[in-house]
Amino acid sequence: MLLLGYPIVCIRLYSTVIRYSMSESTLNRSNTESYRLAIIGNNASMLINFRKDLIIDLIASGYSVHCIVPASLDKEKRAILELGASFDEVYLERNSVNPFHDIHTLLSLVTLIKRINPSCILAFTAKPIIWGLTAAKLLGIEKRFVLFTGLGYFFSMNDRSMRDKCVGNILALLYKMTLPSATKVIFQNPDDCAEIKKLCELPADKVAVIKGTGVNLNEWRFSPVPTSPLVFTLAARLLREKGILEFVQAASQIKANHPKVEFWLLGDFDANPGSLVKEDLQNFIDDGIIQWFGFVDCKTYFCKTSVFVLPSYREGIPRSIQEAMAVGRAIITTDTPGCRETVIDGYNGFLVPARDVNALTKAMEAFVHQPELVHAMGYHSYLKAVEDFDVKKINAQYLQLFAEELGE
Repeated sequence: MLLLGYPIVCIRLYSTVIRYSMSESTLNRSNTESYRLAIIGNNASMLINFRKDLIIDLIASGYSVHCIVPASLDKEKRAILELGASFDEVYLERNSVNPFHDIHTLLSLVTLIKRINPSCILAFTAKPIIWGLTAAKLLGIEKRFVLFTGLGYFFSMNDRSMRDKCVGNILALLYKMTLPSATKVIFQNPDDCAEIKKLCELPADKVAVIKGTGVNLNEWRFSPVPTSPLVFTLAARLLREKGILEFVQAASQIKANHPKVEFWLLGDFDANPGSLVKEDLQNFIDDGIIQWFGFVDCKTYFCKTSVFVLPSYREGIPRSIQEAMAVGRAIITTDTPGCRETVIDGYNGFLVPARDVNALTKAMEAFVHQPELVHAMGYHSYLKAVEDFDVKKINAQYLQLFAEELGE
């Protein structure tokens, strides 16, 4: 019943919050102060891991950055403050489909944004985009930017339950209602851009593509590739749509003929509806087919990796691949939106069809039979990372876009 009533509740929400948000006069902004940018996300850890360099570059360019995220650990709050940004907690239940939780989120955002009084907002991930845009529009924030780092579970999985299909339809409706109010909708790959542009009937001047989050090349440095033993590594949240099961099935086939080859899995389970559970992997772990290390610092493991593998069904542009490329690792990934942007097939790795265990197995076996490819393709990955995914180059595009829209 909650799902069926969700669209009605969301539409009625507008009139309720308008009365709430307009209870005071329109926000006044001083032109003598630096631009205040409110960044709205659904997870402090993700904000630190994926947006740290952008926050640093924004502050260095004169922006006053205010980070709005749900309740976080003290160490995460300190990490944000140490960057020079402000920190504010918003009420947000990331995976809830209860409309009353979202009402609470919207009211919380209205309260925070009214107090912060920003010149502009930047929201990323579904709920911050939808409710951040709504709150900013109601409060008269003129410049409203949103960033899609991928379209997520409801756009990448074909075999969804009826409940998940219903949630996906609601999400599409909410995007149609809110995205036209954005100043600019930013995507990481052209496929996502085309799909959402068509869904929401967005004009061409309202969308932009900035490829990838970027990787800090001072932190992720090129290192020699080990090949004895040959190690294939996958690092991701343990979600079905990341191709985890295809990876372990391919590993099982290769292990039968090449027992010395190792397969490493980095990452943990998740509250996302597409998450695996440990029972899905336990037999592969017990049989020694894969080694699962949980949530770890990937730098150490990437330096001991021969080839990085991500058989994902769809991405924005995977940060993990960008990091592995910067370290100088050959890549096996899928010929799907977001993933195909990282690999020139046969140059720095191989592209395979999504959900195709046999194709994935053959791509891995190419490195087993021709270990010289590990070194050549790994170096090509490094060159491509320097050219395409240097975080300084990526962030410069954001700064230019903001400057153009803010009239600097």
